[in-house]
Amino acid sequence: MADSVELPILSELASGVFRFGSVTVVEFDAESPWYETSMTIAAKSVIQGVPTDYHTFEHAPDDVRAYLARLGVDVQKAEESGRLRILNSYSSQVGLAPETKASSRVASTIEGSLEVDEWTKLIGSAAPDDADEKRRIHVDDNTSAMLRINDEKTMSNFWLTASAFAKKHGLVMVNSLIAGISSEAFYKRLESVADTIIDLETVRKERVRHRMRVRRDRGTNHDSSWKGIEIADNGEVSVVSGARALLWSEGFY
Repeated sequence: MADSVELPILSELASGVFRFGSVTVVEFDAESPWYETSMTIAAKSVIQGVPTDYHTFEHAPDDVRAYLARLGVDVQKAEESGRLRILNSYSSQVGLAPETKASSRVASTIEGSLEVDEWTKLIGSAAPDDADEKRRIHVDDNTSAMLRINDEKTMSNFWLTASAFAKKHGLVMVNSLIAGISSEAFYKRLESVADTIIDLETVRKERVRHRMRVRRDRGTNHDSSWKGIEIADNGEVSVVSGARALLWSEGFY
């Protein structure tokens, strides 16, 4: 597939699934390590040279920068080059001024408000030939935070607009929702728009373990089996592989 892209972590779940101009929804347990996983995806994408946006709703931008640095990113160089943009929807929620000047018109609107009506206006006015917005990976730490300001119907309507924006600009959008806190109808409406749906669960047995799978991808015959994930001492997430993967699947690891 000409527009396919290998996403760190996610492509290890099912190869050949992800592509520019697509929307992925991750539904994650609140106690699962989605934050750590999202940071690993962003860090490895930047290191591989792929223009990447990390959209933070739940963490201070400087905390995001510190985490990325732990994972090996030269944050200052990546931000100055435009290879990394940290979109800050955290500060406005806690009454703080943005820490730095917004890096683009998109970032300025996003950082000023969580009202999706404003975001819809921005998307509608974005030029399709705007090179700064093309073929980027966009990862959210917790898109569910937008429900603090917007109702489910408004969010569902916005998702369709955002999906069209992603396709027009060749973005890889990785949005994330906490599982089980919204209505079933809301999840189904968003899933109907998404190209790919990923589950991230926490399993509690003798020990707490975490697993991920690609539940659905449009137009592909993909691997939908659960894969174990683990976190290294520096906070990097990896997919359990090799002989250990078999032990994990049988509950011995």
